Amino acid sequence: MYTRKGSDNFDFFEFLHIRKDRLSSMVDADIIRERHFAQLTSKGFSNMMSRIFNWLEEWLSIHEFKKQAYQQELMLVKAYNKRGLYKLADRTAKKTEDSITKKPSLGINKNKAIADLYHIQYYSENPIKQFNGGEILSKLSDHYTASVQEYVSTYVLELINFSRIKNIDLSSQILLANELKQLIPATDLSEKMNQLQHIIENDDSDSLTALFKNLKASKFDVSDMTHTLITYYLISHSLRLWMKGKLTSLKTIGEIFEYAIDSEVLLQNGKIDHNKFVNIVDTLGKIKPYNWVKGFIEKYIELVNTDDLEGSKNLALALLAFKTGRYDEIHERLITTSFKDFGLELRRNCLISVALYKDQNIDLVLLNSKLSNIKRQLRRKKIKVSQKFYQSHYNFIDCIDRLSKSKYNGDNVDLSQYQNLIYRTWLQEEISKKK
Repeated sequence: MYTRKGSDNFDFFEFLHIRKDRLSSMVDADIIRERHFAQLTSKGFSNMMSRIFNWLEEWLSIHEFKKQAYQQELMLVKAYNKRGLYKLADRTAKKTEDSITKKPSLGINKNKAIADLYHIQYYSENPIKQFNGGEILSKLSDHYTASVQEYVSTYVLELINFSRIKNIDLSSQILLANELKQLIPATDLSEKMNQLQHIIENDDSDSLTALFKNLKASKFDVSDMTHTLITYYLISHSLRLWMKGKLTSLKTIGEIFEYAIDSEVLLQNGKIDHNKFVNIVDTLGKIKPYNWVKGFIEKYIELVNTDDLEGSKNLALALLAFKTGRYDEIHERLITTSFKDFGLELRRNCLISVALYKDQNIDLVLLNSKLSNIKRQLRRKKIKVSQKFYQSHYNFIDCIDRLSKSKYNGDNVDLSQYQNLIYRTWLQEEISKKK
């Protein structure tokens, strides 16, 4: 919008674009200026960088604005009204309202957008309010209160969930939200959010299954935040119900994960984060049969955001092998695989340690060397990871070390002394076998 090909601004942009995959290694601006833009002074080069960054920020905000449902149409109505183009404003407003109201799927943006539309029309110089002012004001009030109901019904879910997870007292906010909900007529969307609240507060598996059916039946607008929110809640609370033994069908959990990927809730720019995919496999490996999870991996591995698809697949299959007691497969899958990401490489090394430990012809020297290497890797990264992450993995390696030696020294391993520990259930099973 602001420059032309051949200008310093454009040349610098092209310079950055060509090198976009290695910008993080280009830390010295003066070297870049001297080598590629020697015609500019340090101040001139600095000003150019600031200018292009400002243009980028403007583009980002415009780009995000365009992605927001109904925002362009609403601003167009506002612009027409400001310029006195009332017939165009009315025509655009009618077209926009029809587009919103005829959309059958539920979404939190719908009532809010219609309320904003009537607000723009009423609080303008448009003569339409001289003829239909009462109707416009009535609809503005109705859709605004409906929007408040839907937002409050959504926020109370977060208040309840966050207060549980973080052990923070939000009871006064929850009480106020629930009281406010009683004062305003319910909407189809708010009733669904109330159903989700009931699931959260009462661990109701039947309601969870019913809400998931609505999700699969396209009752919710997939581009709306409530669709994403409901999907994430169904994932977390289906697992919660399973752990409590209250979920009647384990099939539901697998279907929810499949739906979350197919509807792109778990994707970003068409790809799923590698660590997130591995965590999903980790979860499903506890719940679903081996062949089902293997099929899940093969179905979705192409969507994983990775430079090494084969290595990523091997890690997922090795994790599945660990979850299903197929320890001989782990080493075979991971022996030639490695990862730049520390978390993934650490998971790989932990799994190899398990395979070495479970080998009937256990090589204690090799295992101890592996465990020592992992501990050193962890200590090097200690300041870059959370304390819980560090402790839970370090303690796991320590337990493997002690278990491997216990058959010779007779020592008992007490897991109660470890506050943070990954794969605690598996370790407890190993200790029980030794007893």
